[in-house]
Amino acid sequence: MSKTIRIVKNGEKRKVHPEDLPWVILQLERGMEKGLIETIQHTPAIRAFRKKDYVFGSTIFSWNHKEDDQLYFDYYQFKVFCDDLDVKVRYLEVR
Repeated sequence: MSKTIRIVKNGEKRKVHPEDLPWVILQLERGMEKGLIETIQHTPAIRAFRKKDYVFGSTIFSWNHKEDDQLYFDYYQFKVFCDDLDVKVRYLEVR
């Protein structure tokens, strides 16, 4: 399987396009089921998805789910993670 994810660049931040976000979260949840991903609840509103086998730099995606705001997306780590799921990910930068 392969998927192209649209990335919206806002200054130095890169965010997943809102229409692609449900698919990204679904893959992270699949990773949780397979024991590859863990969630960290930083605050009641902020949740992060991290690779379990990394110590540093392991956060792939974090968001404020109460305000529906993406805080961080590591597109390289997400691509590496998707390789573990046999999903080939490509990115397309959009405005």
